[in-house]
Amino acid sequence: MHITSRDNSLLRQARAVRDAKVRDLIFVEGLRLCQEALRSSLAIEAVIFSDEIARKDKAASTIAELTKVAERTGEVSEKLLESISYTKTPQGVIVLAQRPDSSSSQVIGSNDALPLIVVMHQINNPVNVGAILRTAESAGATGVITTSH
Repeated sequence: MHITSRDNSLLRQARAVRDAKVRDLIFVEGLRLCQEALRSSLAIEAVIFSDEIARKDKAASTIAELTKVAERTGEVSEKLLESISYTKTPQGVIVLAQRPDSSSSQVIGSNDALPLIVVMHQINNPVNVGAILRTAESAGATGVITTSH
């Protein structure tokens, strides 16, 4: 569905999820993170993408996969995507997905193995978060805790 109004219900929902007003959904932005959300078998509620990124081959195939599993889809202009984006420069695609289970039993596990928990404190560069998460995952981390700073 092509969306032309900033007041569209899907865009209002995306802003509410982005602003943490909806607790059962998460906001995922950017092609790489949306691909990860797809691979991780998260329940995809919605995908919103720009008409510009949809013309790029690599992105188009990911968007096609996302739209197959999403309950709602919306194609928007770059300007409208800007109105819901976390970043100054929109990254072309946003997914709203069901929040995964992050209970302590899920993170710690029920077997006898010790969990590996990564604590991120006072991270001041968002790029570092991605690098830390990828490294933690490859090291077998079972969870990540972030502080308010």
